[in-house]
Amino acid sequence: MAARKVLDRQPGVAPEVRRDGDNITFVLEVAGAPERVKLVLRCTQTDIFASVANLPDPQDRSHL
Repeated sequence: MAARKVLDRQPGVAPEVRRDGDNITFVLEVAGAPERVKLVLRCTQTDIFASVANLPDPQDRSHL
């Protein structure tokens, strides 16, 4: 089991920001969660959608 991250109240890594037409998506780390778990916020002209995503392991090449 992976060691749990300690919450230190310090700013974290800047989010990954993606742009797709008029939409903007932010991919953020979740403090205390496993490395692959991310908070995904997608912003459109009128709405904001939030989800928690378990991203694939970059070392896992079984899908290739």
